[in-house]
Amino acid sequence: MRRYYSTILPFILVSVINSQAAPDGLGKCCDFGQILYEYKNATFACIDDSTKRKSVFVPVINFIKNNPTGSCLDYSTDFYEFQFSDQKIIGKTQLIEDFYPKCCPIGYMYNPIKHSCDPKNNFEHGFINRKLIKVGLPQCHIVADNLLTTLDNQVIPEDGYCFDETSSGFVRRQCTEDGDICDNMRCVKKCCPDGKSFVNGAHCVDNYEIGMDLDFSTKIENPTDPFAIVYNNSRCPTTFYILSERRYQFNLLKNGEFQYWYNATQSFIKESATKEGGGYCIEHSNRKTAKGFFFFHCLVIPTKLPLKFEVTKYPKILSCIFLALTIFIYLILAQTKKLFGKILINYCTATFLMFAILIYAQFSVKAGDVQCKLVGFGIIFITTVSFAWLNVMCCDIWLTFGSTTGSLGVYQRKKDLKKLLGYMAYGWGMPLILSLLIYGLSITESLSDTIRPYIGTKSCFLERRPGNHAQLVFLRMPHLLIQIINAFLFMKTILYCIRIKNEIQRINDNKDEKKLKFNRDKEKLFLILKLAVIMGVTFIFDTVTSFVDFHSLGTFWSNFEIVVDCINCLQGVYIFIIFICKKSIYNDFLKKLHIRRRDAYMNNTVDSFTSSTRISLKNGRNDCRN
Repeated sequence: MRRYYSTILPFILVSVINSQAAPDGLGKCCDFGQILYEYKNATFACIDDSTKRKSVFVPVINFIKNNPTGSCLDYSTDFYEFQFSDQKIIGKTQLIEDFYPKCCPIGYMYNPIKHSCDPKNNFEHGFINRKLIKVGLPQCHIVADNLLTTLDNQVIPEDGYCFDETSSGFVRRQCTEDGDICDNMRCVKKCCPDGKSFVNGAHCVDNYEIGMDLDFSTKIENPTDPFAIVYNNSRCPTTFYILSERRYQFNLLKNGEFQYWYNATQSFIKESATKEGGGYCIEHSNRKTAKGFFFFHCLVIPTKLPLKFEVTKYPKILSCIFLALTIFIYLILAQTKKLFGKILINYCTATFLMFAILIYAQFSVKAGDVQCKLVGFGIIFITTVSFAWLNVMCCDIWLTFGSTTGSLGVYQRKKDLKKLLGYMAYGWGMPLILSLLIYGLSITESLSDTIRPYIGTKSCFLERRPGNHAQLVFLRMPHLLIQIINAFLFMKTILYCIRIKNEIQRINDNKDEKKLKFNRDKEKLFLILKLAVIMGVTFIFDTVTSFVDFHSLGTFWSNFEIVVDCINCLQGVYIFIIFICKKSIYNDFLKKLHIRRRDAYMNNTVDSFTSSTRISLKNGRNDCRN
């Protein structure tokens, strides 16, 4: 029975947690900068406290290091008095008493110039008169400093303030939500909450030694003047990006206003530090490519997509379905044995991927992250691939139509293989080189802001910023050049077609082989022309939208843009109709599935019946003769 109680008693004690004030004379279980971590089997460990937001301040520390049994105070999930026996927790009591609001962690003092915490080289804080410490003001919107010579007669409020020592006295930091304080002193917007800074990108992590030092930029007027800090992290719903001082025109004025040049209005715009939503902020970054203090801009992206993206989603999905059917039918009918079939498969694959990635980018990716940048470059690459393979088809039909002779057998296959390799190098290689070029220019500062490509900050594509023409230079112009080449090839091929047709009619050429080849090429040309007209109209409209904002022209033009976009997004349907909805493809498909058409079956039945009748009649006549 005694053994039973000795086994079950510790678990009963652990499960019963009372509340009390911290008893006098007890030490801290772990060292300063550490907290107590509890395991399920009543064991424990002292681990480093990454946040340093809660601590116990008593003269004795590291109690459990040399005392396997006894009681001590520390922070775990809350403040507790722990009871130990044989290096195991046998009970704990939650501590209920007022905190002392210290601005910096234990062992640090406040630096009022840098608004940061400096190491003190000891843990003596004679002004603290409580055992439980709460560090910093992480939930505050605005924090203002008030330097003091002494903390005597200072009432320690429950919330909204913190106190600490400085190298020459003391400081009282006030937390407020009232923006009127910025009317009396300069306010500067900080990206992260109090005691935090950017680590590994735009992630706010506890780092008390950074603070806010305005003496890092010539863009700041009177950087040594006192200022209050406005914390902006909770008010930025998306992400931050660095404002390059070389690329943008801006200043932080001595009254706290942030002034920047806006290309759309060709004028300076001012914003206050208390502006809701997006805007500027200052923060310290430790990235390899960006170490130190920087101006950042909080990017605010509308959560609701424009109506045209919502509407065009369904035509894009429909196009993907028909493009997949086109690829499937061409593959099972072995149409890819011919060079033109291989070209069409590449074009359909590129167009399918283009629509698929556009759907994914519009509805599954948030701007500002790495995934968005990858999708943006993917759109640039695969869109250019689609245009390049259309160009390949136009070039191939012109080369084929312009030649009335051809090789036979293995020589023709070698010739087609050489052509295909060249087409592949152009159709996939050229877009890859263009995409890599855009990527290289986007991560360097070699170009001015007017043509430097930006991808993945405001949208998952080449961004159309006011005064920036990167989309026109690096995407629209190459596509326009491809369309001009296509139009030139079309005109040459059409003129050649008309000339050959007139010659055939004039001399009444009886060479059936030449005539047959001409008819085949003419049919292929007709198909390519229909497809090219569709692509040409699409690109022309896209080019117009690069210069004109149809949404700003009124409801009619906004709806007109949506209708035209829907028509353009049905390209997969047009391709299916042009290349698949043909009698020859239909018959080949039935033959592949071993299905005989009813009219063919009836014709074969009639032919068989007629042949049998003739044979029977002939045999009958022979019998009569005999």
